Amino acid sequence: MILKDKIRSVLFELTSMMIDAPYEKVLSSLTTLLNQTLHGIHAAVYLLDSKHDNYQLTAANKEVQNRFKTSVDKRVIETNPLEVIYAPAATLEADITPIPTNIGHSGFLVIISERKQRSAVILKILKHELEMFLQIAADYYSSIEKRKKNRFLFELTMRVHGTNNPKEILSELAVALEHLYPHYTYDFLLSHDYETENTLPVQTITYSVDTAEELSTKAFMSGEVQYEYLQDEKTVRLYSPLSGKQGVYGVLQMTARNQTAFSKAETAFITRLSSAAGQALERASLYRKSERLVDDLKRINDATRQLNLNLQSSEIMDILKDQLIAACHAKQIGFIQFEEGSFQSFEVLSQSTDFFMTDVGQAFVEYVVQQMKKRTEAIFTGNFQTDDGAFPYRSMVVIPIQQGEMTYGVVMILHEASYRFSLESFKLAQSLIQHSALALSNSILKSRLEHAAITDYLTKLYSRKYLDEKVACDMRKAEKGALVLFDIDDFKKVNDTYGHHVGDHVIIQVAEVIKHQLGPEEIAARWGGEELAVYLPQADMEHALQMAKKIRKCAGKKTNPRVTLSSGIATWSKDKQSSVRDLFIRADKALYKAKNSGKNRISIAGDRESE
Repeated sequence: MILKDKIRSVLFELTSMMIDAPYEKVLSSLTTLLNQTLHGIHAAVYLLDSKHDNYQLTAANKEVQNRFKTSVDKRVIETNPLEVIYAPAATLEADITPIPTNIGHSGFLVIISERKQRSAVILKILKHELEMFLQIAADYYSSIEKRKKNRFLFELTMRVHGTNNPKEILSELAVALEHLYPHYTYDFLLSHDYETENTLPVQTITYSVDTAEELSTKAFMSGEVQYEYLQDEKTVRLYSPLSGKQGVYGVLQMTARNQTAFSKAETAFITRLSSAAGQALERASLYRKSERLVDDLKRINDATRQLNLNLQSSEIMDILKDQLIAACHAKQIGFIQFEEGSFQSFEVLSQSTDFFMTDVGQAFVEYVVQQMKKRTEAIFTGNFQTDDGAFPYRSMVVIPIQQGEMTYGVVMILHEASYRFSLESFKLAQSLIQHSALALSNSILKSRLEHAAITDYLTKLYSRKYLDEKVACDMRKAEKGALVLFDIDDFKKVNDTYGHHVGDHVIIQVAEVIKHQLGPEEIAARWGGEELAVYLPQADMEHALQMAKKIRKCAGKKTNPRVTLSSGIATWSKDKQSSVRDLFIRADKALYKAKNSGKNRISIAGDRESE
């Protein structure tokens, strides 16, 4: 009992030390007091040195310290511990008591007795009492360590949740890791939609069929911690997901060299660290999404308000172009319009950027239209490549302009960088284009109705009323102009011989001949029946005569059945007072004169005739 009381007295004294002393100091004092109090006892503490992957002598009796080895290989200690720790060992009794490792320490306490006759009793008592003491000490220091780490984690959580900037969140986590684990290296494996400072160890995580078996990918996809031991490099890696409540936002990769595993306590704490950072990243991501959503709704609202101003289709395209550039930061935007909803005939609109006017751009438009023929749906890719690899743009969005069953065209959005457009920007572009589609379809329908009101249904030339208005307007603003009237010779004979259907077809052929000869400012109209008219702004008699000759000559070659034209020309100028009615009467009289002079000829009002 005296021995037990003596041992307990020593251990009680050490217990009172724990309030102020670190764990290593208590272990060192333990060996000293045991050696001083119990004669013939040698005690030593070995703690794991993870850097060198062996046990180091931390505390021992100074008198016999040279008998203990200063370091012991981890693998050798498990085979014959006494022979590798203490020499000579044959005549000694010894006990090796493991030191609890739940606070991050790993090692053992060696007790050696030189009095063989008492060693069994001593060692039995020591073993029992020391195991209880070491467990108490481990629990005490573990609680202190946990409180420190919990406080540290709480303060870190407060800091990272105080910002909505992912860069600042990762910077705070980096500082914490460097402070807590200075001997480890770490990397942040993030998805491609995070942009961070170059000073942070950030890598883009890859998740594809080829990388499905990688542990980093497994951690990202499953949200569970993964381990990897690289035996050749004597390195262990831990992959801890940066998890929020709604998903995983990346992976924290911790690397420890000359180490075979992470302790449970380390793993649990690193998991809590990464979880705190993951929740902060999620919060920042949701905040950014809410901000982006507000901006998107404002952008859509602004665009819709502008589109409801009863605009022309060209103005609608200008608004849409500005909105898409701002929303997607696109480098190239193309607007392709289909005629009457047909994929066979399309036009690259002037609102498109320069690339779409090049040969490469035109070839790309042809390719997209062919894809639209097969399947009229949006295309969204971040790694577009042609067979020859020459196409300069990797990120591509193609969205059809649709209203109901009708497809009016497509919008193409391009960028050189891969994966430049996010899913959110793609959805925003779709929404903007859908809102524009209604305004655009209304504008096109309105334009078609307006055009139908001023055009002849058969020839698609302007109506006589429209021609009257244009000539009247021109007479108020311009200096001069010319009117040419055409009449199809012997048209009644065509109808009687071939029927009215062929007669209508002849009128259409003559109208096409006239349209192909005119410039952009010159106007062709159906005067009535088989009579057609051409108004030439700022033209004199000579220009009008040459135009009439070209049309008459071309009509004689390109009509089937062949027909000839008679025409009358009248001009006006500002210095000679003239009205629209007077101009039309003079041109009509000239036409009448040409018809009565043998047909297939040109007559000039108040002047001469031309064969």
